[in-house]
Amino acid sequence: MRPRNYIFKYQVKSVQNHFQSFLKRYQNEIPYFLFGLLGVIVFGKVVGFKYFIFDDGSHIYLSEPMLRHKPADLIWFWKNTAMPVILTVWWFIALLFGVENPMPFHCFNLLLHLVNSTLVILLIQEIFLLLFKSAKTSEIKWASFFGGAVFLLHPVQAEVAAWSSCGKDLLATFFGLLCLRVYFQSRASGKLPEPFTKKAIQFYLFFALSFFSKVPAAALLPLCLWLDLAFFRFSWKKVLKLYGPVLMVILLGYFQLRATPQAEYLSFVPTGRWRLYVILDALSFYFSKVLTPISLYFDYGHMPFRVIRGALFSPGIYVVQWVSVVLILSAIVGSCFIKKFRPLHLGLIIFLVMILPYTGIIPFAFQNVSTTADRYFYFSIFGFAIFLAVGFHLIPFKKWKPYAAGTLILLFAMKTTVQVGYWKDSETILRYTIKNNPVSFASHVALGKILVSQGKTAEGGLHFQTGNNLMEEARHGF
Repeated sequence: MRPRNYIFKYQVKSVQNHFQSFLKRYQNEIPYFLFGLLGVIVFGKVVGFKYFIFDDGSHIYLSEPMLRHKPADLIWFWKNTAMPVILTVWWFIALLFGVENPMPFHCFNLLLHLVNSTLVILLIQEIFLLLFKSAKTSEIKWASFFGGAVFLLHPVQAEVAAWSSCGKDLLATFFGLLCLRVYFQSRASGKLPEPFTKKAIQFYLFFALSFFSKVPAAALLPLCLWLDLAFFRFSWKKVLKLYGPVLMVILLGYFQLRATPQAEYLSFVPTGRWRLYVILDALSFYFSKVLTPISLYFDYGHMPFRVIRGALFSPGIYVVQWVSVVLILSAIVGSCFIKKFRPLHLGLIIFLVMILPYTGIIPFAFQNVSTTADRYFYFSIFGFAIFLAVGFHLIPFKKWKPYAAGTLILLFAMKTTVQVGYWKDSETILRYTIKNNPVSFASHVALGKILVSQGKTAEGGLHFQTGNNLMEEARHGF
């Protein structure tokens, strides 16, 4: 009879062999599993969060189409709204699970954020094969997962993952990333696809779905035009011919939006040089927050009249700010024409173009509260992820690169975990917002409403009064 220790060693050896066999068999899938697990660890608690007091009611739990479940409402979405794709998705979620419990909508957001982050990995791999033909497979893999982790864990992503109504941002980005994946695959041959070929039709379809999930996804058109004309340097006649159907989609969207022009909702619409002030201020905000995502909250208070008033009364600060923005913009555009920096240009131009719709170039309703917000970063962070992944690849210090990348991801994960926690309910995020931005009239009024409903009438009344006073200032301040 064999001794027990021999049998034990044999069993351990057998387990080790099976484990090694498992790792070898699924060596390509395991990194994606661990990547998704990291996302669930950081964002998983959002599935137990409550609805947010802003937008979730009008979009989901108080919306008549979501409550009555009539098929005719699906037709109404597509005939009368500017975001019929996400409304259709929400309608089916409400049909299956109801609207009383926000968990299904939070689960949808979490799942879509994980899928988008995985798409970013695949897209960065496509881009590396296009830009760095001699790069090793292992280098491409590590750089793409680093870029995907930046997209997944950047602290500004907390708002989108935790707020049910941001499903439109997530879905627009999902189809937008698919659109860009088809775009880069079709440019790998060095030729421009003909209109209505298989790749072109896929591009048109994903663009339309992205655009009708959220209208600012229309920025994909100028982005692709710039890349085709300036980056890949195709003939402008062929480029314009290819994008004709895309222009038709945008024109259709314009007629749907015309019934409810955004400017009508604004108490003050800046024009001329005043609007330029607002745009430059927004760009300055976005450039600074993507690099230093430290103090993040719901309402930053970058209302047009406050921006302009600040420029009039403190011109020195704003001149320095705007000169910095102009220099950054010049560097982004100029990098396209310098061979050494062209790979970096791709990420920079994606970040810039996809954030432009949220700078106030075209007025939108939320400018009554703030021109800037964390959720507006969502698609643009893809460009920032490409920029860091390319930089990670180009930096010569191979010994230190993994440590630097790991440290950055760890810091992002820690900050995002804390940031997500502020979104567990409306009262928590509103109190945190008021703490950081005491002049947020929207947060004061909403918090007052919540406190009164809880029977805290004295504190709620104080917030109501403060919010109304700030609202009057916002209405007549300029």
